[in-house]
Amino acid sequence: MEYLLYWITSGTNHSVHSPFIFDFVTHVIYGKGRSGRFSEIESIRSRMRADERVLHVLDFGADPSRKSNYHRKVSSIARHSLKPPKYAELLHRIALFQKSEVIIELGASLGITTMYFAAASPQAKIFTLEGCPETAKVAGENFSEARFNNIHIRSGNFDDTLPALLRQINTPDLVFVDGNHQKDAAIRYFDLLASCSSEKTIIVMDDINWSEGMKEAWKVIKNREKVMTTIDLFMLGIIFFDSRLSKQHFRIRF
Repeated sequence: MEYLLYWITSGTNHSVHSPFIFDFVTHVIYGKGRSGRFSEIESIRSRMRADERVLHVLDFGADPSRKSNYHRKVSSIARHSLKPPKYAELLHRIALFQKSEVIIELGASLGITTMYFAAASPQAKIFTLEGCPETAKVAGENFSEARFNNIHIRSGNFDDTLPALLRQINTPDLVFVDGNHQKDAAIRYFDLLASCSSEKTIIVMDDINWSEGMKEAWKVIKNREKVMTTIDLFMLGIIFFDSRLSKQHFRIRF
């Protein structure tokens, strides 16, 4: 029902009056073209979907009603927790649009979206954080197999690894927040990232309609003073800080 409401109330590029957002929706969200590396990355995804290894998973962002320490097959993670190609390709296009030099990802999982970023920006420094050490290890194996040498992976609780990373790097161009889908954590990580961002920075929040808590977090984030324009794609929320933009919030059909 919620997705149906989103579909009914969302618009397309032709319902957007901001020239910048019209261009972004037309050429990035609705953009075409495929990287020659997509097939290679998707072959790794396919192998992960058949991987019967069992990992000891530490989930710092688990729902309080669920266990945060459990065992799970790689195949289950690949089938149920990875971003579909449609969204991975969108993230690739955003990185191309940004001409990103520094990309941060919170939530590497098995590294599929990380590799889409790396394919878009082979000269960029890509820092991906993963809470679970065993999952991070599998992601690292995938990066090595695909010969992506510009990805730096760090495992541990984001409350520790994110502040440490932000003290060491330049302002990020692009950030993808795909981990710890709890209201307070989502707001806390956004505020920390926003404090280190420039007007050029784009932050993409995952699963903004995943739970009531995440819906509330998205409302709070949209109203932050530094946030100028947002785009709601139901699964993803895209945030712009550029002061030349008007304070506007769009729902775009994707």
